[in-house]
Amino acid sequence: ASTSSGAAVTFERLEDVERVAQEQVEAINALYRSDGITFVDPSFPPTDRSLYMSTESATTWKCRACGHRSPLPPPPSEQELFRLMTDRSAREETLACASCGSLHAAIEVASRPTGWKRPREIRDDVSFQYSSVPWVVFRGEPRADDIRQGGVGNCWLVCALSCLAETPDNLLRIMLTREYNHAGAYQVRLCLAGEWHTVLIDDVLPTNQLSFLAYLKAARPSLLGPP
Repeated sequence: ASTSSGAAVTFERLEDVERVAQEQVEAINALYRSDGITFVDPSFPPTDRSLYMSTESATTWKCRACGHRSPLPPPPSEQELFRLMTDRSAREETLACASCGSLHAAIEVASRPTGWKRPREIRDDVSFQYSSVPWVVFRGEPRADDIRQGGVGNCWLVCALSCLAETPDNLLRIMLTREYNHAGAYQVRLCLAGEWHTVLIDDVLPTNQLSFLAYLKAARPSLLGPP
């Protein structure tokens, strides 16, 4: 009986949290309609602090051979990054570690994030065009192959999201906001330390100099990939 009572209390608490979160989204949507202001998640601002553990990591690149951090070169122009990504001979260009001289592919450094953009401002990294297809949270039923890895070695997260997409009903249950929101606010359920929480996030995403998504992305224009 006590277990049943505890579960009921937990469920009621979750309902209260989700009701408050929904009120927040409604207030954000109202502000967007009246003043055109889009939501920015204060816990994950569009700054280097959200992407890197330290200021040093944001301004240097790390040698895989000796661990030394060398200063980042100036960000490439769009034309230069396009050349590095499409010209096979250019992809062989390298940077040398300032300490041990080990060579690293220049494209790895050149494709690092240089800005933050909303979905409508993002280019497709296959067609190199801005998508003419409206963005959605889910494009049809979620599929495991919707998730594509980006410029970070986080295959464990890609695998976890792909496994979750194998059971679309479970994925739909954690995404409370299932329609594209022009105000940029989305509600997501996350289980933290054994308790379910409703988290409010935005859709400002890190991009490289060509306005491609720098990290996780979806195979189809949707917000399923970039969590």
